[in-house]
Amino acid sequence: MTRTRKPPRPNDHRKTLGVPTWIPVTKALVLALAVPRPLHAATYIVDDNYDGFSPATACEQTGGASYFADPLAAVAAAGGTPPGSGHNIRICPGAYALGDNTLNLDQANHTNLVFEGTSGVAADVVISAGDDNDVVDAGVAGLTIQHLSTSDGGRGVDSTNSATGLTLNNLVISNADKSGVEINGDTSTLTNISIVNANKEGIKIKASNATVNGANISSGKDGLKLENGSGLAISNIVVTAAKACVSTKGIDGQISNLTLSGCNNEGLKIDGKNATGSLIVDTATITNAGKDGVSLKNLTTTVSLSNLQIVNAGRDGVRLKDASSVQLLSSTITGSASEGIALRDSVSGSTFAGNTISFSGSRGLLIRDDGLSNNNLIFGNCFQNVLNVQDDEITPSNTYNIVTGGNYYASDPPGTGFSETCIDADMDNICDTAYTIPGLGGWVDNLPLKTCTPTTTDVRLNFTKTMQALTDPVGGIPKSIPGADIRYTVTIAHVGTLGDADALSITDDLDGNITTLSYLQWTAGSIEITAPDVGGGAPTTLTDAIDADEGEFTDTPGARTLTVDCGSLSPGETCTVTYNLVIQ
Repeated sequence: MTRTRKPPRPNDHRKTLGVPTWIPVTKALVLALAVPRPLHAATYIVDDNYDGFSPATACEQTGGASYFADPLAAVAAAGGTPPGSGHNIRICPGAYALGDNTLNLDQANHTNLVFEGTSGVAADVVISAGDDNDVVDAGVAGLTIQHLSTSDGGRGVDSTNSATGLTLNNLVISNADKSGVEINGDTSTLTNISIVNANKEGIKIKASNATVNGANISSGKDGLKLENGSGLAISNIVVTAAKACVSTKGIDGQISNLTLSGCNNEGLKIDGKNATGSLIVDTATITNAGKDGVSLKNLTTTVSLSNLQIVNAGRDGVRLKDASSVQLLSSTITGSASEGIALRDSVSGSTFAGNTISFSGSRGLLIRDDGLSNNNLIFGNCFQNVLNVQDDEITPSNTYNIVTGGNYYASDPPGTGFSETCIDADMDNICDTAYTIPGLGGWVDNLPLKTCTPTTTDVRLNFTKTMQALTDPVGGIPKSIPGADIRYTVTIAHVGTLGDADALSITDDLDGNITTLSYLQWTAGSIEITAPDVGGGAPTTLTDAIDADEGEFTDTPGARTLTVDCGSLSPGETCTVTYNLVIQ
C-alpha cells in the first residue's frame, strides 16, 4: 500500500527550528535549554542539639544551609553532591563521638573544603574516635581544618595520601594512639597546633614546601619529625617531652625559634642523608636533653646553626659525625655532661665561631684523630672548661685564628686559664704569645684573645690588578708600546668565611700610571663590571658620566680618576672591573 505524507500545518515551524518532525516543538525547546547548571558550594551545620526538624535548634542559622546532628552525616551528605569546590562544614560547640568510624573528609567530594568549629575556640568542639581509627582523614586537596579538637583515636589528623594544600589552624590533638598529625602532601600550612600526649610522633611531615608556625607538642616518640622535604619553613615550636624533640632527615629550608626541654634523647637531631639543599637553624633553647643537645650526621650540604642556647645536655652539647660545611655560630653551650662540641668522626670544612662553651664535664671542644676531621676553622670562641680544647687530628690541620684574632681560653674554676694569665703589653686584646692546642696535632692558636669577645666576622679581601695589551701599531703579539690599546682588570675577592663586605668600591688614579716617557688616554665607554649586586651578576657596561649607574670617570688633568661601586660581597664572591686605555 502506498502511503502519502500529510502536508505540514500552516503554523508548524519545526522545520525552521531544525528539529525532526516527529519531536513536538515544546520538547525540542526544553532539550535546547537543558544545559548543566554551575555547581555552588554548600554549607552544612552540625549541632548535637539539632532536633532533626528546626534549624532554630542549631547554634547558628544560615540561609540555604543543611543541618545535621553529627559530623558523619554532614560529610556523607556533602559526598552526595556533584564534585565541585568550596563546601563549608561548620561544627557547633559540643562533644562528638565517632565510635569506630573516621571522618573521611575526602568523601565530601569537594576540593577547598572548610571543616571548622563555629566559635573559633578549639576546645569548644571535641571530636573523638576509637583507638584503632583515625579521627580525621584529610585526604582532599586544598582542605582547611580549624578551630576544633580531636581526642583519642589512631591519628588526630591523617593526610598520608599525599593530598596537597592542607591547612590546619588552631587545633588541639589529644591522646592520639599513633601520631597527632601526619602529612605526606606538599604545600601544607600548620599554625597554632597543640599536640597533647601523642603516643608516637607529635607532628610528622614527609613532604616539601610545608610551613609550621606555632606548635606546642608532647609525645612518646619524636615531637616534630620532618623527612625528605625541601623548602620547609618551621618556626615557633615548643616541645616539652619526647624521644627526640625535633628530628629531621633529608630536608632543607629554615627552622627558627625552638624551645625544647625534657627530650629523652636529642634536643635537635639532624640527619642530612638525601638532603639536596641547605638548612638554616636560627634561635633555639634546648635544656636537659637526655643525650645530645644537637646531633648532626651524614651532612654533605650546608647546615648553619646560630643563636642556640644549650644547657645541661646529658652527653655532648653539639655532636657531629660524617659532616662537612657546618656552621655553628653565636651560640652558648653550658653544662654538657661530656663535650661542649664533639667532632667525633669525619668532620671537615666547617666553621665554629662566636660561641661560648663553658663548664663541660670533659672538654669544651674535642676533635678526634680519624684522619678526616680537618680543615675546620675555629675562631672568636670563648672557652671556660677544665680542658678547653683537645685536637688529636694530625694532618692536615684545623685553624684556630683568623687575621683579627683567635679564641679565649679561661679555666674552670676561673683564674688560671691561658687567656686569664697571658701578657698583652700593647693592649690590643691579643696575647703576646701563641697558644699551643692540647692534643696529638700540636696545632697553634697564633692570636689567642686576652678577653672574651665572641665574634663571627671573618671578612678578608684580596685585591689584584693586571694589565693586558690588546693591540699595538706594529702588529703581531701586542706589546705595551705607544699607540697600544691596553686593558686593566681589577678584582676584589672575598676570601673570608663569614660576614658580608659591604659598600665596596674601586678607585684608580689614572694619572698615577703616567711615566716620563708616556701617558695614558682614556677609552670612552670601556668600563665593564661583573659583580653579584650589579646587573644580576652578568657582565655590565657602565657609562663614564656621573649618573645613576655604578661607574664614573673624572677627566680632570692631573687628577683623572675612575670610580666603580661593587656593592656587597659574600664569602667566595668577587667583583671584577675592566677598562681600556691607549698608551700615547
